[in-house]
Amino acid sequence: MDRHTDTLSQRRRKCRTEIRRFARYLLVGAGNTAVDWVCYFFLTALFSVPAWAAQPVGYAAGAVNSYALNRKVTFHTTQRFFSRELLRFALLTLFTALASSLLMVLVTVRWGFTGTLLKDLGAKVGVTAFTMLFNFSFSRLWVFRGGMEEGTI
Repeated sequence: MDRHTDTLSQRRRKCRTEIRRFARYLLVGAGNTAVDWVCYFFLTALFSVPAWAAQPVGYAAGAVNSYALNRKVTFHTTQRFFSRELLRFALLTLFTALASSLLMVLVTVRWGFTGTLLKDLGAKVGVTAFTMLFNFSFSRLWVFRGGMEEGTI
């Protein structure tokens, strides 16, 4: 086997590893959404907490779940739970939440992509897809960069 074939094989292996990592990230994200919604439902429906107060609690519960699962399941970190990763994760989560809101304003108010159920849903899907890719990239390259075990999938 020549050097070029070996390098190509390594790149393909790394690509497959990243695709599997992203798939795990999406699965964890679905779980985070479920945690968020379940908390929100219990607070609003069972305990009569106002929606404006229940929303950040549900979001925070989903974020804690995200950190706990992504650090082990997605990125295989070796760092302690309370580490620099947690601080970076919190900063990224706050930035992503702010960016998501600002992007939604841009898409709906500035660009007028609103007014019908289809347009509103399209705006939500588009902004969510962008912030999800952004969040995965920065989680991979910044939040969990130092604690990932080499060769893990």
